Amino acid sequence: MARFRTKARAVDLLGKQQIRDEITAISELLRNAYDADASEGLIDVDTRKGRIVVWDDGDGMDEKDLTDNWLTIGTYSKKVKEIKDIRPTGKKRIKIGEKGIGRLAISLLGDQLLIVSKKKGQGTWSLLYLHWDLFRNEKLYMEDIELPTRTFSSYEEVSGFLKNNLDEIKKELLKNLSDVEKWESEEREEIEKEILNFHVNDDAIKRLRVNERRGKGTLFYINDIESDWDWQNYITTQVEDESRKERRLRLENVLVSFTNLIELFDSKELEDETNKFAPILQINGEDIANKSWFNPDDIELYDYALKGTIDKGHFTGQAFIKNLKDTQVYDIKNERLTKGIHTSSNVDIGPVNIKWFFVEGNSGNTSLTLDKHKMMINKLDDSGGLYVFRDGLRILPYGEPGNDFLKMEERRSKGITYYLFSHRRMYGYMEISKLNNPSLVDKSSREGFVENSAFKFFCAVAINLLKWWAIDFLETNSKDKGKRGIRIDRLANEREKESQAQEQQSNEKKQENEYFKNLHNQISIFDNDLNTLMSNLKVEISRKITLIKEKLLSRYNDSNDQDELYKNKLELFQLTDRLDVLKVNCNLRYFHPVELMDQIDSLHYRLFETKKDLRTNIEGEIESIESNFKFDETRMDASLILQERLEYAIQWIKLQVPRLIDNTINSHYDEIKEQVEKVSKETLNYSLKTIKNQVNNNMAIVLGKTEFSVKEMEEALDSVNSIDFIMDAQEVESRVNQLLNEFEVLKEEIQQSIIFASDKNEKFNNIKELISLMTETKTKFVNGEIMVSDDAYIGLLKQEVHMYRDLSAVGLAAELTSHEFNALYKTIQDNLGLLRKSLANSAILPVVDKAGAAFRSLERMHQRMNPLYRQVRARKENLQLGKFIENVLEYFDSDVQKFGIETFCNIDGNLTIRETDSVLFTPLVNLVSNAIYWLLDSEKKQLHFYASSDGKCLFIHDSGPGIENKDRLRIFDPYFTKKVEGRGLGLYLSKDVLASRGHKLYLVEPGYEIYPVGGACFCIEFSNESMGDGQT
Repeated sequence: MARFRTKARAVDLLGKQQIRDEITAISELLRNAYDADASEGLIDVDTRKGRIVVWDDGDGMDEKDLTDNWLTIGTYSKKVKEIKDIRPTGKKRIKIGEKGIGRLAISLLGDQLLIVSKKKGQGTWSLLYLHWDLFRNEKLYMEDIELPTRTFSSYEEVSGFLKNNLDEIKKELLKNLSDVEKWESEEREEIEKEILNFHVNDDAIKRLRVNERRGKGTLFYINDIESDWDWQNYITTQVEDESRKERRLRLENVLVSFTNLIELFDSKELEDETNKFAPILQINGEDIANKSWFNPDDIELYDYALKGTIDKGHFTGQAFIKNLKDTQVYDIKNERLTKGIHTSSNVDIGPVNIKWFFVEGNSGNTSLTLDKHKMMINKLDDSGGLYVFRDGLRILPYGEPGNDFLKMEERRSKGITYYLFSHRRMYGYMEISKLNNPSLVDKSSREGFVENSAFKFFCAVAINLLKWWAIDFLETNSKDKGKRGIRIDRLANEREKESQAQEQQSNEKKQENEYFKNLHNQISIFDNDLNTLMSNLKVEISRKITLIKEKLLSRYNDSNDQDELYKNKLELFQLTDRLDVLKVNCNLRYFHPVELMDQIDSLHYRLFETKKDLRTNIEGEIESIESNFKFDETRMDASLILQERLEYAIQWIKLQVPRLIDNTINSHYDEIKEQVEKVSKETLNYSLKTIKNQVNNNMAIVLGKTEFSVKEMEEALDSVNSIDFIMDAQEVESRVNQLLNEFEVLKEEIQQSIIFASDKNEKFNNIKELISLMTETKTKFVNGEIMVSDDAYIGLLKQEVHMYRDLSAVGLAAELTSHEFNALYKTIQDNLGLLRKSLANSAILPVVDKAGAAFRSLERMHQRMNPLYRQVRARKENLQLGKFIENVLEYFDSDVQKFGIETFCNIDGNLTIRETDSVLFTPLVNLVSNAIYWLLDSEKKQLHFYASSDGKCLFIHDSGPGIENKDRLRIFDPYFTKKVEGRGLGLYLSKDVLASRGHKLYLVEPGYEIYPVGGACFCIEFSNESMGDGQT
């Protein structure tokens, strides 16, 4: 009988010499960690210490697993005989390993290996030690080599052994060198030296402590690391050549694309924390990661996308065409992909899920902005390509630079116009599974699939899908423009409009800057202008008063003197109105900061006081004149009988009063009439000029023809009246008839051009639209409707856009923080529990307990933020108002305690409101926060909550400094704030949120509060609906 015997060197042939390089080895070792249901897989390379640590927190191995499985070539740990026997792991993962040789990838990294493992559910630890050079000796058989193993009952025992008793297993391993005839002396001495020098660093032993806490996991400790691999290349900051850069990117991409993140990002689902796997690579203490790889936002940055399933030679799914403002979606059903594939080559490879994204290389053809397009092109240059995943794990080398397994670049070289897609302008994946695609099997080298008929069909249908996508769907080969050509034209038109809009925005910004420049200049010269104007006014007022006195002296005791004095007084008052020219007129189109508005208000107040002082002086002067020139009543009684005085009074009322009113009306009317006539005249002049220019421009060509035609006909007319007609009448007559025929044609052309000019006169249409707008404005004005300028509306819209942009950023940050908090919550709680157990009898335990209490307090605060989360916003419930306020105050408990603020909640325990949590939570949090801020410097620090007798009004009343009169009307305006670092949005949004549900929020006027606390008192007045429902 004869039988095969296996040389020890077979291990080296299947391991180190089959695996491509250290990058493939790293990928394979991380796959093993994934197969073991690990949540973390770490490869820590430290060339300074001459060691590599491969660590995971997977299910681990016991001594039987190490000897019967890990050391046995060709095993598959799941003992799968048929596809139907495939069973997911505890974390619902499908194991990748099939041939049992992937573990040998570790032999590429170094010569000596120590494995320490703790199997899940067992309290023992297992150890195996080997030197790979034993398996490179051509004279040894597998059965000649014996490797030392150990089992330990506790972490303390295994860690003590690694620190103090390694010599035991070193001696056992050295026995494999005892047969000197089978070894070259130098090789034997080198291996012996390496074994004797073998030791385990403390940082590796600390890693085992993590496995102890988690109750499972494995550590591979590699010494005498392989010198062929330049690990420094991956962390160098020096200028690198293309090959080094490509190698570094390849390693980074292997890590970041280890699992199918593209699907995770595109589906917009949260990653399953229980099944999450984090591959980590550290080289000399530096984390290796591709920070520029695709992120969730990048999945939306494409021009064309294809999503669906290839099955039985057909594609079903959706095609996407991205425009500037929308995305067109096309449903594709059973598109045949077997064109050009012989029927004998058709193989049922099972369903293949695909998601492909393509970015146009030319920035003029893309829907992306220039910045985003440039960013995506850079990312695609580094990380682009179509990846292949099986059960969520990437299959190398597909998607790597240079691995164009679908031959895109080859086709583009034959016709770049219609073979649109490029390997480095695409990103996406093809996803298969072990269960559904069993005919696609890995090479033993772990580099791609065996190129059998299934793989060839897999590539062929994918290539045909790319061809169909470009030529048939996007119509790149169409004689007409096709979908892609039409889209490119549309993008150009949209970009032109966008460019015009951006130019308008730029002009708007320039106008805004110019406006504020002039505004600040007006403010800066206000004092000087006021002094100059006041000086001139005083001189003119003094001169007029002198004239009044002189006039009265010249006609002493005239019966019309009092009327004249009133008229003079009115004229003098009108002179003071000249001060109004100094008023700072704010353009409501632009947002004015609170500080600027305060400054403008103070200037207007000075104007008001100045005008008031001037008018007071005028009043005094007029009264003085009246007292000095008062009628002699005795003489008046003697000269005028009672009847005459009454008649004078009656006539004054009947005639003088209407005259005064008419004068006032006519004065205002004349002023308005002058402005209206001026606007009307300018509008008509502009309209006439515009229409003339437009019509003449449209008629320019035909008018040129008329000039030439008239000239020719005048020459012909001269010929008719000259001797030429007598000498050659026939020729002249023929020429004239030709010109008259041309005239008839020209006449028709002129008439058509006139019609065309009328129909196509764009400027004229714009003028008509303007007139229509003016008519509409006039109608509103005549009907007494409230008129608000467009600038005011635009100003409000600008404020709201700016405000909601700020709020969306804050909200997004809050939601992200909340998500991360939820994700970390259980981990922190578990680790605190483990820490408490580990430190149960130590002096540091109270510190741990304090940290735990602080964390629980933080969690309670986080839970109280629940009303703001979107999933509960629409739910109304009966809220006990007193209890709700207590919960809000608990949110501020630390500040209340820290600053010594007294809180009083005098709310009936039976008072309930029917409302959504968030509608009350947001305003109350804001009002309490504001109250605490303004109470900080107050001697009496009190915050009261009380309700009106009918329960409809809730009052939030503090004992702080209150709100200044000049600010009371502005506190609900957006961006108005008196806080040092306030946003000025709290009260505005609180009022808006409450108003959206029919409630009111307002500031109670001083003196109208129910309790004399002082400070600021706000009232929330609940809607009748919430009160009615709340009391049922």
